Amino acid sequence: MATDFQTKSVVNVPELSATQTPSAWAISTNYVANNYVIYNGVTYKASSNHTATNNDVSSLETDITNAGSGYSAGTKSTTNAGSGTGATVTITVDGGEIQTATISAGGSGYSEGDVLTIVGGTDGKVTVKTLTSGNSPPSSVWEESNVSGITDLVPVYTGGEVTVHAIYVSNKHTGDVHFYLQMRDGSNNHKGYILYNVVVPAQSSMVIEKPINLTASDTASDQRKLSIYASAEEKLDVMASVLVIS
Repeated sequence: MATDFQTKSVVNVPELSATQTPSAWAISTNYVANNYVIYNGVTYKASSNHTATNNDVSSLETDITNAGSGYSAGTKSTTNAGSGTGATVTITVDGGEIQTATISAGGSGYSEGDVLTIVGGTDGKVTVKTLTSGNSPPSSVWEESNVSGITDLVPVYTGGEVTVHAIYVSNKHTGDVHFYLQMRDGSNNHKGYILYNVVVPAQSSMVIEKPINLTASDTASDQRKLSIYASAEEKLDVMASVLVIS
C-alpha cells in the first residue's frame, strides 16, 4: 500500500466567457456560438450567435386597445411608434375584430404603455403591460452546459482510494466572486454540485475541510473528478489537498 499526499494547484480559475454574476444578465451584449453565461446558477452555452435582449414584452393589457377590422386568428407581427422591435402576438377574432391578444415573442427595446399595432388587418391595437429586462436565456439559442470553460481541480484517477481533504479558495480582488464546485465523470458529464453559488468576499479566503471521496476507475463513466469555475468577471486562486492510497 502506498500513500501519496498531493497538493493540486489551480491558479487563476477562469471565469466563463462573457459571464456575469448569477443575479445579473449582460444587456445588449453580443454572444457568439460556444460562449457561456451563468444565470440563476445554471451555465448556458450559446448554440448560435445571439444578442441578449433588453425590455422584451412579457404581457399585454387584458382590454384590447382597438379591435380593428379584417383580421384572422393566429400569430401576427406588430409595429409601434417607439424603439421596440420584434414583438409578435397571438390573437383570436370574431367577425374580423380582435377579441383577445397574448404575447408570442417579446422582441426587445419596449417600454410599458407602448401601443402595438397588429399587422394583418386594419388598426388593431394592444398595449404593453409588463416587460422582462432581458434576464432569461432564450431557449432557442441557449442550451444548458457544464463542460467548457471549467477548470479541473482534481483529475480522474484510474486506481487507488482518492480523498480530497481540503480546498483553499482565495479572492484577491476588490469585489465578491461566486464560484461553483462540481463533480464530473471522466467524459466531463456533470454528476452533481458539491458547492453551489458560494460567495467569496472581496480580498478574503475560504477553507473547505469536508472530506470528499472520488471514485477511481478505468471506466470513464465510473470515474469522478472535481471541477470548479467562477461566475464573476474576476478569477480565483484555488488549491486542493488530495490523499491517494494505492
